[in-house]
Amino acid sequence: MLAEYRRVEEQGLYTGFYAAAWDGYDKYRAMLERLSRGGWPHPYVVPGETLFIIEGDRVVGEVYLRFALTPELQEGGGNVGYQVRPSARGRGYATEALRLALDRLRDVGLREALITCDHDNVASIRVIEKCGGRRIADSHLANKRRYVAMLNEAANCEGR
Repeated sequence: MLAEYRRVEEQGLYTGFYAAAWDGYDKYRAMLERLSRGGWPHPYVVPGETLFIIEGDRVVGEVYLRFALTPELQEGGGNVGYQVRPSARGRGYATEALRLALDRLRDVGLREALITCDHDNVASIRVIEKCGGRRIADSHLANKRRYVAMLNEAANCEGR
C-alpha cells in the first residue's frame, strides 16, 4: 500500500509519528495502539481508534476516529479522517468507511461528528455530503472545508 502512495507522491499521509508505517506493519500497529489512548506523543493527542479497510487479504485504507476535539482539530482534522489507497478509489470504500465511522462515534456517545477535507478534494466532499454532512463555516486557519454530521440515528449514506 505504501508503495502506491509513493508512486502517486502522496506519502505525506505517513509523516510525523505516522512515519512508523514505513518501518513495517508491526511497528505501525504498535504506534497506533499507543496513540489510541491519547496523550502520546503529545499531551494534545486525543483518544481514538484507527481501523483498517480490508479487501480480501489486503489493506485498502484506514479510518481515523477521534473521540474528542482540541481547538486545532476543530479547525482541521475533526472526529473522522480516512484515506483509501489509489488503486481502490472510486469503489465505495470511503463511503462505507465513513458510514461505519459515524455509527461507531454514535456508539461511544457522540451526538455529532465534525468532518473536514481539503477544498479541492472533490471525492471526499461527495462522500461527506452523501453521508449527511452539513457544511458549516470553513476553517481559514487550517484552510479546510468543515462539515457536521448528526449522530442521532444510524448513518445513512445515500447511493451506497
